[in-house]
Amino acid sequence: MSLNKDKIFITGFMGVGKTTVGRYLAKKYGYHFFDLDEEIKKEMNTSLDALLEEKGISFFRKKEEEILPKVCSRSKTVISLGGGTLMSIKNLEYVQGQGVLIFLEGDMSTLQNRLQKSYKRPLLKDIEVSTLQSLYEERKSHYEKADIRIKTTGLSVEDVFQKIEEGFGTLPT
Repeated sequence: MSLNKDKIFITGFMGVGKTTVGRYLAKKYGYHFFDLDEEIKKEMNTSLDALLEEKGISFFRKKEEEILPKVCSRSKTVISLGGGTLMSIKNLEYVQGQGVLIFLEGDMSTLQNRLQKSYKRPLLKDIEVSTLQSLYEERKSHYEKADIRIKTTGLSVEDVFQKIEEGFGTLPT
């Protein structure tokens, strides 16, 4: 089986650096970059906080399913997925059929430190930081379906890029 590197998806938990790495990767390859959460905000003309508060998580997940194929319509794209995007089997199967899925994995203590400093994380409004580990565990089996897995703790963006490049070398061509 050959994987299509025309579309590269970045997945992982909140705070792991999906957007930062995705932008860097897109710039290095001359690809377009999309952040799925940002695309939802643009389409809905609202913040994620307001959208989740008004419409709820189920509506948000449906929007992800609707917008994901739209951002995939362009060739040569890097797409940063939301932390929970792959919880939808429809999204997971779609991503797996479109390109290469990269899982960025950070250690929980580093992620907790980053997230505690972040006031723009919609899910953190209603969730205790102590429950992040169980949320991560719930999502982890979906993340692990990725083609490439990168442990990011202690690595710079350039180091993560190098690991991704190495991972591409292990993929079927």
